[in-house]
Amino acid sequence: MKRITLFIFIATTILFSCQNKPKQPAGCENMPEFEKRFPEKTVVTSGGKKVFTFSSMEEAEWKMSHGCFNNLSVWDMLQQVLMLEPTSMSYPFDTLRKCEDIVIMDSEDGLVRCYGYREGTAIPYLLVQYKIGDNVKLAGTEGCECENGCFCTLPEKLYCFQENGVHYYLVWGFSGYGGGIIGYSLCAFKLDDSGFSLAYIFSLNDESENAQSLYLEFCDARIMDDASFGYFDKKTLTFYNPEVIQGLKEVDACCSNDARLTDRYYKLVWNGESFVYKIDKSVPNPFLFEALGDYVCLEKIVETGKQKIRVDKMSNGSYRYASWNRNVPWTSAPELIVTNGSFDKTTGQYVFHNKEYEYRVGEYDLVVLKNGKQIAKYDFLD
Repeated sequence: MKRITLFIFIATTILFSCQNKPKQPAGCENMPEFEKRFPEKTVVTSGGKKVFTFSSMEEAEWKMSHGCFNNLSVWDMLQQVLMLEPTSMSYPFDTLRKCEDIVIMDSEDGLVRCYGYREGTAIPYLLVQYKIGDNVKLAGTEGCECENGCFCTLPEKLYCFQENGVHYYLVWGFSGYGGGIIGYSLCAFKLDDSGFSLAYIFSLNDESENAQSLYLEFCDARIMDDASFGYFDKKTLTFYNPEVIQGLKEVDACCSNDARLTDRYYKLVWNGESFVYKIDKSVPNPFLFEALGDYVCLEKIVETGKQKIRVDKMSNGSYRYASWNRNVPWTSAPELIVTNGSFDKTTGQYVFHNKEYEYRVGEYDLVVLKNGKQIAKYDFLD
């Protein structure tokens, strides 16, 4: 996930820093000399056992990354260090940032730092350091449960803005959900004179109460690969998201297959108190070749061994076929575009004619005919 550029020392460091079941490697006694920057602090387990001491953040990170503790994960040690040493909020943690299971992210205003952790497919955890005046405090938001049973993931984006003296923070990260559906979670927090807390600022139209977090579904993992996270316009305080939210109202369910199959933008617009959901078909899809932006709704995305294919519903009721090499991004020009397609209810196939060729996109395969005779059949990948 992240690039490692140095050799044996850094590779060894990263190996131990990313282990979920840390070991006590030989050689911890050969710790290099570190400059003592503050009085020595002692990390103690919940059972009262002393694990290690440190008198600088350099020393603490070295011991964590080299597994110089017994039967505790790096995440457990990190929490202890954050609680004991407020200056850790300004420490870079260059080694721990290279660990795939631990994410450290700073807000633009410098008042908040998020620490995320996930072991395998387990529920992720989120710790937040925040500043009030000159004081640094630590808030734990373990579980960060969303409205419909999902959980916040490792943070991938951290946005912030201010309204009437309150600082708002939104943590964005990819999520996996039951049945293989893939999307991302958006969790909101606020910081004011009373401290750091959950922020219930997402308006779900007909719901009586605002939500603190949302789970947003991608209709297909192939879109996810290119779509990333949409974007946040800080000037207008508007989120532009490239996918339908399951559970929200006003979803444009124009597609014949599945109401989630759309990659049009919706907007979350800040009204001074909360983010209000709005559909905006005028916003172009930046994850698709620009000339293909005149569709009404995405109908189908499939892949064969060499191609990826997209079928869109058009404003006149017909369908459009576009295909790319599998390794080419959606923003590139398609190898083939065929318009004025139809849907055959009898076979359940989208049918397209291009001179002497006919393309039939079914549920499981693509069939190609020439002058009415089948010349190829390509099974879709799972």
